[in-house]
Amino acid sequence: MTEWMDSSEVAELLGISPRTLDNWCHCRKIKYCKPGRKRRFRRSDVMDFLAESGPRGRSQMAARPATLTTQRLD
Repeated sequence: MTEWMDSSEVAELLGISPRTLDNWCHCRKIKYCKPGRKRRFRRSDVMDFLAESGPRGRSQMAARPATLTTQRLD
């Protein structure tokens, strides 16, 4: 039997905000399914993600490389 988790449970487990979890889902960084309007996550998929990404999932946060912009002040 598969145990399912909702977005708030996953965000709390990973130590991230629900909005960050939404971004990760959009970028396909974490597996989920959407039976209707709500996302559901298999507990095993979340645990695999956590094992691969390290503590609190923080290594996955950089979706894009940072860019430095400069402006000329005249």
